Amino acid sequence: MRKDGVTVLTDGQVRFRWTGDVSKLEADEGFWKVPNKERLAIAVQNAEYWISEWKVYPVESAPAVPKM
Repeated sequence: MRKDGVTVLTDGQVRFRWTGDVSKLEADEGFWKVPNKERLAIAVQNAEYWISEWKVYPVESAPAVPKM
């Protein structure tokens, strides 16, 4: 997540990229209740996923994001 968007990578490949004002991102609190808004959360609708590793880097030390 950056100030100008969100990028999701799996196995080093970009799978999803959204650009825009991230302050506009929000979830329907009635449906996607996040227990602690100070922490990252992930939600999936109508699918199943297996997450074996989740890496979070400070912006200044994050690896470069590959182009789509």
